[in-house]
Amino acid sequence: MNKVQRTQADSGTFMFCRAWSGPKPGHDHEQNQDAYEVRLGHSQAGGDSVLLAISDGASSTIYAGPWARSLVAEAQLDWPSLDDETLTTKMDAARERARAAYPADLPWYIAHKLTKEGSQATLLVASFKRAPHTDEVLIRTVAVGDSVLIIFRHDGSVASIPVSDSADFGLSPRLISTKPQPALRFDRWAGSLELGDIAVACTDAVGKWILQGVESSNSKTIFRMLLDVFDEYEIPEPNMRAAGDDLFSRLSERAGLRKFAEDDVTMVLLIPIRPDKTRVPGDLARATLEAHLSGDIERVSKPRPAWLARLTAVVRRIWRTLAGGREK
Repeated sequence: MNKVQRTQADSGTFMFCRAWSGPKPGHDHEQNQDAYEVRLGHSQAGGDSVLLAISDGASSTIYAGPWARSLVAEAQLDWPSLDDETLTTKMDAARERARAAYPADLPWYIAHKLTKEGSQATLLVASFKRAPHTDEVLIRTVAVGDSVLIIFRHDGSVASIPVSDSADFGLSPRLISTKPQPALRFDRWAGSLELGDIAVACTDAVGKWILQGVESSNSKTIFRMLLDVFDEYEIPEPNMRAAGDDLFSRLSERAGLRKFAEDDVTMVLLIPIRPDKTRVPGDLARATLEAHLSGDIERVSKPRPAWLARLTAVVRRIWRTLAGGREK
């Protein structure tokens, strides 16, 4: 039976985060070679932060899924700021720990293939930090391969890092190997998010489909799909991971004429929000998705007047009181 991992970390932060990951058709969750991590952090010195790491194990190599999971588990908030030499040292340490985790009783032919060819995977690591005294979210990324971060801005522009064209997916992307790579090149990017912006981090199958929609001026299908999955896979508690139905099939059903390539699929939705006592983070995130779908982005990219926030709070209290009375 196919399963989907999903996680939500959307309470008490400047960023709403929700993630979904599932295997290709006909495969079990344990065979999913994608991996991701989303970690929320807070410090008095550095403020609020979100670490995102996403990896796609190369199915042509052995133990690709475990290697992808090792890479995202190793990722740290400062990685996008490190130089190539320091990151190479970090990769060497990750390789050592991954090799130490191999079963001691591996068949000789598997051990030989691991030694000769190694495992390979993409990696995208992004740090999100709230700028002091503003709603701006500062982003830094470092990447190897074609796992991407796609940003839909409230002004209608789109940025995709490190792959910016749908035709560039599948063209032998650079990969991180469990074998030493002293000359590995890392792609870096720095930017920001504002209220009303949406970021989607994803592995190649979803990334290619999204960029094809952007290139064909059909972004509404993207936001419609995100809203459908957002509502269907709603989760009651933060940081929960649970089993569900076949994510690939459900995404494919919503994809319309542009079908997904048959592959493991992973995507992480990140939406900057302003903490609001009158609405939960999920409602704020949904409002941003709906605004992009309708084209009325201005209403979420600008702060609500104080009187409207107070009125909304009063209406919500009245509604809860009436709803509670009907239940008695």
